[in-house]
Amino acid sequence: MRYINTDVSNGVATLTLNDPDKRNAINLQMNDEICEVLDELETSEEVGCLVVTGAGKAFCAGADLGDLLAARERDNIQDIYRGFLRIADSTLPTIAAVNGAAVGAG
Repeated sequence: MRYINTDVSNGVATLTLNDPDKRNAINLQMNDEICEVLDELETSEEVGCLVVTGAGKAFCAGADLGDLLAARERDNIQDIYRGFLRIADSTLPTIAAVNGAAVGAG
């Protein structure tokens, strides 16, 4: 995966948003990766809870504005929020380890 790193240790899964050059702004590919990773983690017997954090100096800059505008032009703005909503709807108890700026929906 390009934009998401995961680690599982002692029952805790850590999902790291990993695009520090863009302050971990959520783009469409990152959304897909978040959904894929959560599908795997939620079915794993090794995982009891989830920690979400960001790489670098920011937690998350919210939606990637380029992808947000593209989704808006297609009248499908929900696309850009799919990853955020997937985390919110996770069956795993979830902690946000906010390690820096958290902007917009981030």
